[in-house]
Amino acid sequence: MKTSATNSRLKMTLLCLFFGVFGLHRFVMGHSNWWVMQLTFGGFGVWVIIDAVRIATGRLKMVHHENYIAV
Repeated sequence: MKTSATNSRLKMTLLCLFFGVFGLHRFVMGHSNWWVMQLTFGGFGVWVIIDAVRIATGRLKMVHHENYIAV
């Protein structure tokens, strides 16, 4: 059985993969620079892949020092 942190990390990774070109995952995680990704359409897919890997490995955290949130 998966832990709740693993489940929410999976949800955030999926959010990144499907809506990352709009910077939605950064907005939900509380990062103030989410609009930069929206302007470049997720760095034309490059930043979406980088962020998805960082979320999946636990290197991209919530701004408020929480691990992840339930989406």
